[in-house]
Amino acid sequence: MVARDKDGKPVAGTAVTFTIEDPDGLKPLFYLTGGPDDDETVVSTDAQGRAQSPWIGLGSKKEGEFTVRAKTQGASTAFTVRVKESPYVVSVTGGDEQQAEQGQDFAEALRAMVVKSGKTAPAGTEVEFRVEDGSEDAPRFGGEDQVVRVRTDAAGRAAAPDLTAGEGTGTYTVAASVGDAMTQFAVEVVPGDGSHEPGPGDGSGSPSPSPTTDPSPTTDPSPTTDPSPSAEPSPSPSASESGTTGGSGTTTGGGTSTNLDSGSLASTGAGGIGLLLAAAAALATVGFAAFRLAPRLKLRSRDGA
Repeated sequence: MVARDKDGKPVAGTAVTFTIEDPDGLKPLFYLTGGPDDDETVVSTDAQGRAQSPWIGLGSKKEGEFTVRAKTQGASTAFTVRVKESPYVVSVTGGDEQQAEQGQDFAEALRAMVVKSGKTAPAGTEVEFRVEDGSEDAPRFGGEDQVVRVRTDAAGRAAAPDLTAGEGTGTYTVAASVGDAMTQFAVEVVPGDGSHEPGPGDGSGSPSPSPTTDPSPTTDPSPTTDPSPSAEPSPSPSASESGTTGGSGTTTGGGTSTNLDSGSLASTGAGGIGLLLAAAAALATVGFAAFRLAPRLKLRSRDGA
């Protein structure tokens, strides 16, 4: 979800309370770091006004529905989740929780493993990788695409193309989905300071020598080689039809929980601040797994689940 003030600007550092309502007895709980799992947690918004709930795990294999409410300064919205069994399980195998500077490529490709009905998914199973942020300064695959689709190899593995950081900073979520199953990656973009490790031929590690006359007529000084600049990503995602690689449309071919109706709820909170909670307030369908709300409703499998 995203919190904005009455002028539409992101509200950073405001506390958002996520609460789970469980009428069907599915026993969903937030996975909390440094404490017991609970049905309520408080998260602060980042510099872009975004707040993500922790992962949610289900303590039951039942099918049914539950609701997660997000509330801050008198404004609230809700995510209603329908749980059903999926034959697929998607898990993260590489590229999670890494950092890159603005405009730079992430060092490791995002990689996922797909299992179908307890066995390795057939080669050629399509996996969708989606950056869960539509802003122009969010990371993009190849510096251009918000959404890409790749196929698994014979071992059920799929690797996304290179992911390039945009100008926006903070933590971003990338979802990998197959059918009704989904997992997520968290990647962080940090401010670029222009620093880099000195390498061969790079004079940045020591002062440049003053020019002198070489007494030896047979020795010529070698010029210093400057490092090549990194390419900046294109801020505008390319559009393409569903089912093809690339594009930034909101329709997902075969994915789940990725076509929620975006809504907002205006309210006046403490101190007279008009706050908007831009979040999904619709019915989503997810498989048996753990998942996180951010900024749309998504599902994540724990490895080995």
